[in-house]
Amino acid sequence: MTTTRNIIASAFIEDDLRKQINELEKHNKQLQQAITWQTSGVPTKEHTESASEDETKFRVFVENINDVLFALTASDVFSYVSPQWRDAFGFACSETIGQSFLLFIHPDDAPSCMEFLHKVVETGEKMSGMEYRVRCKDGRYLWFRANAALMKDPVDGTSTLVGIGRDITELKNTENDLIKLLQNYYFSVETSQCLAWRCDSEGRYTWLNPAMGELLGYEEDEIIGKKFSDFLDSEHLESTLADFFKVMKNNADIHHKTTFKGKSGNEIHLIVKGVLTYDNHGELIGANGTAYDITLRIQVEEALKKSDNRWKMFLMDSEVTE
Repeated sequence: MTTTRNIIASAFIEDDLRKQINELEKHNKQLQQAITWQTSGVPTKEHTESASEDETKFRVFVENINDVLFALTASDVFSYVSPQWRDAFGFACSETIGQSFLLFIHPDDAPSCMEFLHKVVETGEKMSGMEYRVRCKDGRYLWFRANAALMKDPVDGTSTLVGIGRDITELKNTENDLIKLLQNYYFSVETSQCLAWRCDSEGRYTWLNPAMGELLGYEEDEIIGKKFSDFLDSEHLESTLADFFKVMKNNADIHHKTTFKGKSGNEIHLIVKGVLTYDNHGELIGANGTAYDITLRIQVEEALKKSDNRWKMFLMDSEVTE
C-alpha cells in the first residue's frame, strides 16, 4: 500500500543506493587489472612493462578509499582483502586470507550470497547490488552491498572473483526504521474509526480502510476498482466530480463536502480531504486522504432548522390568536 510518504522515502533510498552502485562499479572497473596481477602473482606483458607504476597506483588507490576490496578463489576462499577489511570488521588480513567466505557471512544470508557468486562465475558477467551481513570480530554484523566480477589470468587461466563492498548499515537501519514507522501507521489506519481511502487518477478506489467500507455498508471487494462517483448521491454527483477534476487539473489539495449513498440507500454526509500522489517520475497517479462522517451533524442541523421553523410558526399563531 503506497502512500505519499513511502513514495518519497523509497525514492530517496533508491536514489542513494543508485549513486552507491555507480561508484562501486566505477571502482570495480579501475581495479580489475590491478587485482588480477596482485592475486595471481604472474604479471601479463602489459603489467611487466609498467609493473612498478601499476603497483604504486594500486597501493595509493586501495589505501585512500573507504570501500572494502576482496578477491576469492574458485572455491570461495579469500585470496586477498584490502586494509579496510580490518578497519571495518576487526579481522587482520592474515586471519582472513585462506579462509572460506562463508565463515564471515550471516548464516541467513549465506544461500543468497553463494547464489550471487556462483552466478557471476557461471555467466562471467559483472553483477552488482548484493546485500548481506558480514560478521565482525566482536560478534556484531554490518550490512554490506557488494559488486563482483570474474577475471581470468591470461597466463594460467585460473579464475578469480573480485569484489568491492560498501557499508550500508546506517542506510539499512534508516530503511528498517521507515518500514516500522509505516507499519505502525497502517496499523493505526486499519484500526481507526477515521475513514481513509486511496484512488487512481480516474477516481477508482484502489484501497480503503475497514471503517470506510463499514460506513457505506459494502464489503471491500464491492468497492475496490469502482469509481467513487458510483457511490455518490445523485444530487451531489455533478458538483463532486467537477471538484475532483478541478483538483487534478490544478494540482491542488482535496477538501469538499459531499453526500454518499450507503448500500441500504441511506444518505451519508462526508467531509473529504486528500492530496494528490505522484510516481517516482513525477507523474500523477491518483490521490489519497481521509473522510469524516458528518451525517449526525447534518441531521441535528436539519432538526434544529425544522424546530426553529416550528417555533416561528408557533409564535406567528400566537400573535394571530392574541
